[in-house]
Amino acid sequence: MNWLKRLIGSISAYFRTGRAAKDAQTALEYVGRALPYVKIAADLVVSLKPTQVDDLAWTAIKAKYPSLFDGRVKTQDEMKASALLIASDLLKAKYPELSTSVARAAVQLAYIDAKAAA
Repeated sequence: MNWLKRLIGSISAYFRTGRAAKDAQTALEYVGRALPYVKIAADLVVSLKPTQVDDLAWTAIKAKYPSLFDGRVKTQDEMKASALLIASDLLKAKYPELSTSVARAAVQLAYIDAKAAA
């Protein structure tokens, strides 16, 4: 039960110290930079072949997400989730100062923004 108290304490501190607001602001600042990665990842997931990604990044994506390339038919939600994870990995590779959480938030917001604009 101590682990639960520590977890709740950590979450509470994250919001109490203003870190959550700072991370949210950072994610918003990276939305524009995230959009190209969302588009690249969507192309990758739909075609399952490299598009604008270099060979090294393509190899890393295939290694990290082998289930995406196993030949099994994927649901639309599975493909979207994979694309968003790939996009956040690409964004984080370009901007290593971002935490994984902030990169994922920026990608999610970029996706929402692109979807609303379409």
